[in-house]
Amino acid sequence: MKSNQNDYSNILIIGDFLTFLIVTLIGFANHNSQFDLLRVLANWLPLCLAWGMAAPMLGLWNAKQLPLQKSWWRLIWAAILSVPLAVVIRGFILNTPTIGIFVLVMVAFSILGMLIWRLVWQLFLRRKS
Repeated sequence: MKSNQNDYSNILIIGDFLTFLIVTLIGFANHNSQFDLLRVLANWLPLCLAWGMAAPMLGLWNAKQLPLQKSWWRLIWAAILSVPLAVVIRGFILNTPTIGIFVLVMVAFSILGMLIWRLVWQLFLRRKS
């Protein structure tokens, strides 16, 4: 049987992926783009894949991780590592060039989204303990 810590880790991982979905959808809304499931998936899935490689290396999927005040820099590094890879994969999927400013904007908004989500996560952990 799984322990509560494992259950919380699953919530943390799902929350990360949902955060990226929200960031992706906000990006589409800000560009007044018509909803296109293929384009949404072409942005979101590579981001989840790349984050899935960076986050565990930086200890970001440990449910009992350090408080955000001590580990915020890990979120920044994970975004810096994962977003450029995700944008390159997106380019291959959509057969489009990788634009530097898109990478920078995506890094910035991914960091912002993750910081907000991880603040919510910290509140969740405080209520559970």
